[in-house]
Amino acid sequence: AHSTGMPVMRPMFMTFNKDARTFAMDDQFMLGPALLVKPVHRAGETSASVYLPRTVVDPVLGGDYAVGSDGLSVPTLWYDFWKHGSVEVPPSPPGATAGSPGLDYTVQLSKDRVPVFQLGGTVVVTRERVRRSSAAMRGDPVTLLVCADAKGKAKGSVFVDDEDTFDYRDKGAMAFGDIILTEAGLRYAAGVRPEAVFSPVDVV
Repeated sequence: AHSTGMPVMRPMFMTFNKDARTFAMDDQFMLGPALLVKPVHRAGETSASVYLPRTVVDPVLGGDYAVGSDGLSVPTLWYDFWKHGSVEVPPSPPGATAGSPGLDYTVQLSKDRVPVFQLGGTVVVTRERVRRSSAAMRGDPVTLLVCADAKGKAKGSVFVDDEDTFDYRDKGAMAFGDIILTEAGLRYAAGVRPEAVFSPVDVV
């Protein structure tokens, strides 16, 4: 975000700009390219309707996601961030446009969590241990949430620095790259290799 100006919190149409349903949508948003968040605004609500759009771009190969290697249409998968179950958005019917509507999906609400869904085909990096501060989390294990799409592929980026200084900018003290899931398995492709002045301490 600091280098491209792309906000971390994004309106739905920034990611799904071919879906007209998202153009005026103001009751849910994307957190980065992978996570869909549905805030709960009113007290006493027990359920919420979440709109799950279709994906039109292949996250790993680029190009048209909606068509598989066999030439058949494939569904879009969304994963419940808390329960890890998947929801399938059926593929567009023959002759439909790339921006054809997605799926309205009803979820049951709890008092301590808002609905969050991860888009199939993405990888999210998290730290699962709850601490009093981010400084106390330094060195904690890193968890990869790999959510495959209907083609069995996924891709996401990971960035690591010293979490304290501007050395990532001034000295190149950082590690950055892509985590990619294909038929061959899970691999890491380094985009920027860490300099000698920086040694990552995170464990996956």
